[in-house]
Amino acid sequence: ALNDNDPAAAEKQYRAALALRPASAEALDGLAGALQRERQPAFAVPLYRSAVRANPASAEGWRGLMLAQAAAGNAAEALATDRQIPSAVQAELMRDPSYLRGMASVYSALGRGLDAEKTLRAALQLPFPPQAGKLKTGMQVQLAGLLLAGNQLPQAAALYSQGLALDQVNTAVG
Repeated sequence: ALNDNDPAAAEKQYRAALALRPASAEALDGLAGALQRERQPAFAVPLYRSAVRANPASAEGWRGLMLAQAAAGNAAEALATDRQIPSAVQAELMRDPSYLRGMASVYSALGRGLDAEKTLRAALQLPFPPQAGKLKTGMQVQLAGLLLAGNQLPQAAALYSQGLALDQVNTAVG
């Protein structure tokens, strides 16, 4: 149901799965993901916590937990979670542009602009699949905003221009 872009139906299915197998890491992670898509990150956080307790090697669970904490406005908690991730999983997440973008947002929320900039620059160096154009454009705009706030105007302007060039669908004049 999540693949069909119906998070409400997915939530119902995952709740039914949890009724049958309450400790299922997959069902916990799935329900948390459905709640995230329904823009209910505060409700997703405890489910992700349970999912990573059940399966500490799950990059998906740790990614979801950190992103849900950040989306719920708990940047300090999200940073603490990042520090608790097992090293093998952390290595995998450091190659995940979506995770790195979330960490950059966490750093920004905590007033750590240089860490946010460094994280976004690292993420932008990663290979992006063709369907991830919007993610890359969003990260460039996020980084440009940090540079602008730091009065690095030429670099910010260059990134804004690159973002506009990548996202021609949204900049086309009809």
